[in-house]
Formats: sequence, structure tokens, C-alpha cells
Amino acid sequence: MGEGLITLRDRSKEWLERATYDHLGYLRAESEMASQSEVIDRLRATFRSGVTFPEQFRMTQLQNLLSLVEENEQLIQDALHKDLHKPKFESVLSEIQITLNDLYFAMENLRTWMQPEYNIGKNLVQIPSTFTVNCLTLPPFTMAQHATRMDDCFIRREPLGVVLIIGAWNYPLHLILLPLVAAIAAGNCAILKPSEICQATEQLLAELIPKYLSQDCYAVLCGGAEDTKSLLKNKFDHIFYTGSQVVARSILLAAAPHLTPVTLELGGKSPCFIYGHIDIHKAAKRLCWSKFFNTGQSCVAPDYVLCTTQTRDALLPALRETLRTFYGPDPGASLDMGRIVTPRHWRRLMDMLEKSKGKVVIGGESREEDRYIGEFRGMACDWCGTAS
Repeated sequence: MGEGLITLRDRSKEWLERATYDHLGYLRAESEMASQSEVIDRLRATFRSGVTFPEQFRMTQLQNLLSLVEENEQLIQDALHKDLHKPKFESVLSEIQITLNDLYFAMENLRTWMQPEYNIGKNLVQIPSTFTVNCLTLPPFTMAQHATRMDDCFIRREPLGVVLIIGAWNYPLHLILLPLVAAIAAGNCAILKPSEICQATEQLLAELIPKYLSQDCYAVLCGGAEDTKSLLKNKFDHIFYTGSQVVARSILLAAAPHLTPVTLELGGKSPCFIYGHIDIHKAAKRLCWSKFFNTGQSCVAPDYVLCTTQTRDALLPALRETLRTFYGPDPGASLDMGRIVTPRHWRRLMDMLEKSKGKVVIGGESREEDRYIGEFRGMACDWCGTAS
């Protein structure tokens, strides 16, 4: 048992050391000799062979993916901590457990999903033409009823082919693996493009996926923005992207010539509106939890609070008290406080804060060396949005 723990620690250290990138290039899952198109062609040939269609194959791959997460939980936590300074609780809750839950759900329902659906309605389009001619004398509303005696309508769900999954940096594990679970369950082959911003997690996925899943059906391609642009020149049967609206537009443009269906999961603004007779301490607790979880780097994290002056005066002390309860007197020293993902992102946020007309109402210390931001800013506005 002791030897196993030592080996796990050594492996963890090795993963993180190997995840250090040179600024001129990226570590890749595939051989440098294999181009993107060759990888795609290999997966497409596998799909056309029909190997991914049977239920047993899909179930085996889902079970292997489950083993990947369960057997490498410590390595995953270490990579997430290196990339985002994620505490163990957040890594387990927002990355590991959510992936396991999705896997359990898919394995439990896979057989049902693969069954044809027969209980569907029918209309005149689904009636055989010879029967339609013979029924011209029937009242319109009885023709479909008579059709049930001659035809059989059902829905059969079939795999699309080779799909591309482009992940995001704020949840670098589950935003890749959850779409992969769906792709496997649907019988597709998949190419995974993790975010290059979270380099440790990217490299960990690039190493683990080929060890646990079929290399003829699933591949990890690493790289930066230019590599992604090159990848999008290829034809895919579906693209799943999580990220910004700017990149989403370029993905849609790249998919349009091939008429490739695209699923976009994008971020937006999330105001928090506090009004009326409420439990101010409960509101403060929920606000702090949702804003500081993953250091606010979530697409649904509250961006700002809208409230009356009276509510604000009661809310600020409650927020200070809640922050002290959550993170202690010095949140920056708390093991439960994450960090902004990169220095570039940190500087962007600090620039926005400095250009704002608000004043610091909670905290005030921010450090670029470890990408820590520890301040709330507020400004008084009227309901038309005019700052005062």
C-alpha cells in the first residue's frame, strides 16, 4: 500500500513536470509525423467499419472512461491545481464527480436510448401512396387512423460519424469529457481539442485518453489557436464548442461550407438582483459561494449585484462576514481560494477594475505574481444606469 502511494506521488510529479510547455510549441498526443487530416481519416475509416455501432462496444468504452477518471483522480486534482489553483473540494465537485455522474447515467440508459421509438404520431406524408389513392373517398380525419393498419412508423437514432469537441479552460476536464460521454453513447468517433491555456490538464488528457479508450475511435489533438483554425478546415459530422462568442463565430464560419451542425455553449452576463424582504445573510452566503466558486470563472457566476441603497447597506457587512467564514481573515492565504487562470486574464480583469468608477468596498489586495484578486468594487447608480 505504501509503495502504491509513493508511486502515485512520483507519477503526479512527473505529470506536472512534463506539462511545462515551451513558448514555441505544444506537447502533442499524436506523433509529429501524423497530420490532423491523417488522424481524422483514421477515425472516419473506423466509423465506416461499423465498430462503434454495437451496444457492447459503446458500453465498454464508457466503462473504460469511468476507469480513467476513478483511477487517476489524484493526477486530475494535481493538474487542476497547477492550472487553476483549484482546491480539492472544487475539483471533485465540479470536474470529477459531475463527470462520474454523467457516465453512470449514460451507462444506465444506453440500452433504452438505442431502442427504436415506436409510439409516434402519423400524418398523410407517412401513408403509402397506393393506400392514399384508395382512401380518397374517406373523410380527411379518418385517413391517418386507417393508415395504422398498413404502415409502421418509428424513430431510429443513428450515429453521426466523426465529431469534434473543443473544450474551455475554466472547467478543462468536464467540458471535454461530458460531450465525449455523449459522443461515445451515440456511437460516434471523436476528436478532442482541450484548451491549451490549462496546459497540465491538456497534457494529462492527451496521455490518458489513448491508454483507456480505443485509439482508432478517439484522439486528442493539442495545440494553440492556429492549430484549432487548421483543424476546423477539415470536415466533421458535428462540432461541440464551449467558450467565447468571438471564437464561436469563427467556428460557425468554418462549419458553414461543410454544412456541419454545431452545438455552442457560450457565456453571457449574469446579474444578481436582490430586492424586497429577504434573509440578507442567506443571500450573502449564496452570492459568495456562486461568485468565488472557481474564482468566479464560470459562465453563470454573478457579474454584478443590483439592489437598493438600503439593501446594499445591509448586504456589505453580511458579505464581509461570509467571506471571513468561508476563507478566513486573509482569503489570499486560504487553501480554498483559487486563482485567475493566466497573468493575461489577471491583467485584463485588473484593467477593467481600474477603469471602473467604483470604489473598493470589500478587500483590496491583489497580487499579479500568483494571479490573486481579492476585492469587491461598487458604485451607486440610478435605475437608468447613470453612475453617481
